[in-house]
This record gives sequence, C-alpha cells and structure tokens, in this order.
Amino acid sequence: MKIKANNRPGKTIRSIPQKRSFAYRLFALAMFLLIPTLGAANTFEIPVLRNDATAKVGLALTNSGSSAAEVQLRGYSRDPGSSGSARFTVTVSTSVTIPALAQVSKFLSEYDPRFEGFAGGWVEVSSPSPDVHAMFLNTPTNILAFAGSSDPTCSATQFTLPESRVDPVGNFEFTLINDNPVRANVTLSFVDTAFYEFDKSVTLEPQEMLDSSVMNFFPKLGDFPGVPLVNGYMTVQSSQPLSAFQQISNSRLLVGQSPPPMNQGATRLFMPQFVVGPDWFTELSLVNPSLVPLEVTVSLLDEQGNLVVNGVQTNPQRILVPNQGQVVGQGTVLFGISGPGLVVGSLEISSPGGPVMGSAVIGDNAQHRFATAVPVAAQTYSEAVFAQVASGDAGGVGYWTGLAFQNPNSTAATVQIQVYSPTGSLTGQGSVTVAAGGRISQQLIELIPGFSPQIGGHIHVISSIPLTMLEIFGNGRLDFLTTVTASVIR
Repeated sequence: MKIKANNRPGKTIRSIPQKRSFAYRLFALAMFLLIPTLGAANTFEIPVLRNDATAKVGLALTNSGSSAAEVQLRGYSRDPGSSGSARFTVTVSTSVTIPALAQVSKFLSEYDPRFEGFAGGWVEVSSPSPDVHAMFLNTPTNILAFAGSSDPTCSATQFTLPESRVDPVGNFEFTLINDNPVRANVTLSFVDTAFYEFDKSVTLEPQEMLDSSVMNFFPKLGDFPGVPLVNGYMTVQSSQPLSAFQQISNSRLLVGQSPPPMNQGATRLFMPQFVVGPDWFTELSLVNPSLVPLEVTVSLLDEQGNLVVNGVQTNPQRILVPNQGQVVGQGTVLFGISGPGLVVGSLEISSPGGPVMGSAVIGDNAQHRFATAVPVAAQTYSEAVFAQVASGDAGGVGYWTGLAFQNPNSTAATVQIQVYSPTGSLTGQGSVTVAAGGRISQQLIELIPGFSPQIGGHIHVISSIPLTMLEIFGNGRLDFLTTVTASVIR
C-alpha cells in the first residue's frame, strides 16, 4: 500500500446546534443492513475484523426461490508471516446448499471449522442463483453490537462516509476492500465542519484491504481545535470498484454501516422511522456533495402523510447545507421538540436545487442502552426479502420483529406480507394498506393476526406500488435495537 498526503484549507460549514455527539452517549449500538438479491455475476464481501472467543461473526443465507441454491464462501486473509502490503489470499473455501424457501444461519466457524480464529480479512460470498439473500453480523461478547452487509450497489468507485468524526482513541473506523485483479488508486478526503479538508492518496493492490481509524489515517487532524471530537465526513474515490464499511467502536465494536455510493444522492430522500421523546433521540446527518449551497426542506409526517403538528414548533424545517458541507442535528432541535410526549413519524427530505445524501441514528436517550443506524435514501421498490426473523423467546430473552413502510406516492399502497420458517414452511401472512404519503410501523404480531413465536426464517414482501421498507429488531428488556434494510427483488 502506497500513501501520499495533501491537506489544504477548506470551508467553514454551518450546522444545526446539537447536543453532545451520540457516540459519547451510548454503551451499545446495533445495526443490520440486508443485501439485495445476488445475481449470477455478483459477489459481496463480509469484513471480518474480530473473530475470537469474545467476538463471533454470523452469516444468514436465505433462498427465496423454488429450487435449491448453491452458495460459495471464500475467506481472504494475509499470511501471518507477511507484513506490509502483502496480497491477501484464499485461506478458506467452502460451499453450502440451501433448499427452496429455506434459510441457513450459522457462525462462520460452523460453516467451516477453518474459519475459527479467522480475522483481519474478509469473506467473499457468491451464488449463481438470483434468489439468494444474505445478512452478516458481528457479535462482540454477549451483546449484538454490529451487523451489516454489502451488495452489488455497495461496490462502487465513489462513496460518502457520513459518520467520520475524529477521536484520539480511534473510535471512528473504516474499511476498504479491493477484491479486483488489478490495482486500485484511491483518494480519501476528510472534510472537517469547522476548519480544513484533508486529502490522502492510497494504492490498494489486488486483493488488499485497508482498515484504519480516521485519526490514524489523518493524524494531522489531531493538531487542530475540536479534538477530542471533530465532526466531519469522508469521501472515497477509486479507479476500481471497492467494498466499503464504517464502524464506530470504543471498548467494543458499537455500530457499523455500508456507506452509500455517491450516485445514490437524490433530490428527494425518505426515512421511514423517526422517534423523539424523553427516552429516545434521532440524529440526522445531511451531506451536500455539490459545489453550490443547497436549501433542503425536512418534513416530519404522520401515518396518514400529514405534517406532524402536536409537540413540534417548526415543521417543515428548512436548512441551508453549504457546498461540499455537512449538517448534523438532533431531531429535538430540528423540529423544536421539547414536550414530555413521544413524537414519531417518517421524514421526507426535499432538495430541489441538487442531490444530497443522508444518514441517521435512533437510540435510547435516557439510559444509553442501544441505538441503530437508519437509512435515509431515495430508493423505492415493490418486492423484497428480509432474511431474518426474531419474534419470541431465545435464551431467556423475548425478541420482537417489526416492519416499517413509507409510501411517497400520491396513491395508497397495498402490501402483502409472508413469513417463512427456516425449513421453508409458510408460517404467517397478512396484508396492510399504507396511505398516500403515509407510513406504517408495527410488529409482526400486529401485522399478521395469530402469528406464533419464531426464531429464524425470512419475510417476503410484495407491494402494489414502490415504497420504502425497513425491518426493526428489538427485545423486551430494550437493551438493543437494530434495523435491516430490504433485500430488493424489484
């Protein structure tokens, strides 16, 4: 790996007044991201950053098709005796057959014992079947702390990493994987919200991984005011498609996400789950990648698609996002929420002057037990799969699974929901109507009358018109909350 650096003065970026960053207020966070369908020519990568006696990596594979599907797993790691930029090589290779409509969910070492202790590399997952969906998760100690996935849309040449703050102990980390047969020339830029933009160029050899904290990668940031915490975002530009991941950690890995490719910015974004109250916070981040300032309107909508009025002072809220700048703000400040009640809904973000990118975190504002990243995106779809179900008791803990739908259209949407067991049996089905511009967020036991407890399996969703979908996991004692984006079929 070769590196050269160049830092230059940047622009001052205005932001919404905010409370202390959420990363300092949490003890455990959780996040799921699910991948869209894997096509014949598609693969995705799982970063394996920790895998030992106290941190396990799990992989759930679902086959939504009518015939069995083959999935290949290849583990890439560096020779323990090598150093520097030695190429990563395949040290584990195995396959699994998934019956029709079935699911397999295991730790990596249960797929193949050679994965025991495998760390500091990645696992490549591929299938010739278009019906395979997957999810991976990392579980430090006994707490679900990070889960995520990659997909063909998350292998790109340009990314925005919205959560890239600087901390002297290296809490904000990122991973880039070059799973190509050729070298990738990469430029990473950190844009600080108050002072400078820093650029650094990196050469990633074929089958090489870069895993670093923001502070270690941009050590000069420690010389500027704002440390121990400097707000900002990162961009990645590469000559070859890369897989990218973000993670936030302190004594244990806390939260992670697959950062959005730059081409996923849009003039209209949606967020199906928003909640603020005495025990809850929502933090929203918006990035303007363009060369001109953009005026953005953020609207908080209720289940019927109307502006939320009760408990808020300003709705909608208009924000000026500076050119190549970022705005980060708490939902309470954004909408002037100060009462004792719970304010819930969905967000619609409009930027008619040019595309913006967004991300958000929802969490426990009182006892700091959990939080989860929530996607803020433009994509809508009419058929999707969620590759995991957790509704009922497991290990003495009661879990629940919910679904959130946001309908940005001018007509109502009819949504059909089917739940399958790990062996492929249909265990429940139901139908809901989502109002034009509205949303629905309910647990499976509310969406499907008579639904029985179930751990494992998958959910198949079909909507009459395209909308946004999100799966939400939690447990009865509320010490974790996590979201799962849809694995899109169409």
